Amino acid sequence: MLGRTALRAPAATAMIARRGFHSTRAQMGSPYHYPEGPRSNIPFNPLTKFFYLRYWAFMGASSTERLVLQVANEMVQLLDSVSRSVSPVSVAHAITNLSRRFC
Repeated sequence: MLGRTALRAPAATAMIARRGFHSTRAQMGSPYHYPEGPRSNIPFNPLTKFFYLRYWAFMGASSTERLVLQVANEMVQLLDSVSRSVSPVSVAHAITNLSRRFC
């Protein structure tokens, strides 16, 4: 019985030594692997010639959109308050306040 254990011991160490802890390289043809490295996880390329123009155009458009939506919301609230009191004087007063607020 001790002889069998003595024979198994070298085989067990050899099997442990053969065990390869490695990973396969990324399969770029697979839909589940994407390129790696800097600037590979953003949806735009900052190295192009006119990137700065597109960047500032996007920033300007988004801030303008926010301002337009805010003004539209104010006008809707103003028209809602005017529709509750329909006298011509209150309409003129509301328009004057609106022009003072945004102009």
